[in-house]
Amino acid sequence: MKTTWIFAVALLVGCSSDGDDPGGTANGLEACGGNTPVYGRAALGDCLGADAPEVIACATSSEGDPVTVCAEKDGKKYWGGVRGTFELAAGFSACSEPQPLLCEFAACASTKASFSSTCSLADTKQEWACGTSDLDENCCLRTTCTGNEDCGSGEHCEQVDTIDSRTCYLDSNQTCQCAGQTGGLGAMVCVPD
Repeated sequence: MKTTWIFAVALLVGCSSDGDDPGGTANGLEACGGNTPVYGRAALGDCLGADAPEVIACATSSEGDPVTVCAEKDGKKYWGGVRGTFELAAGFSACSEPQPLLCEFAACASTKASFSSTCSLADTKQEWACGTSDLDENCCLRTTCTGNEDCGSGEHCEQVDTIDSRTCYLDSNQTCQCAGQTGGLGAMVCVPD
């Protein structure tokens, strides 16, 4: 079954490789018959776990915008990303649930709905400019303000850069790749003194 997905705010996850290839690249290529493997991460309750990525699909074309892949196997849901078209890996079926946030971001009071990632926490923080934009060092949305009086103790109101949308996923080499609009108009937010 060949499917083209329209990009949605979600992350893709993949199926596991065996222990002989820690990076999973060789097994991913083998599992995909030479096509590019699509890696994803599994849901852990209401968030996306940090477990080792697994091959969940195989790319059939690299043309087009990044899309999110939701795949299910043995009652477990996975999310990942791919640029172009893909076929689900053996044993996986399609699912349509929106991608959950990385578990590390579950404590955020507010996050950007236009952001998703299946990359590591460190890569995600770098790609999303967490701590230097309208996202704090934990990638949570900062409080908006019009003046210092709107901010808490130890904070002041300042204009910072914004990133309007960003989708990050693991490529066939399990390297973080991101797409989306960067360099937004800026926002007035509370930042630490």
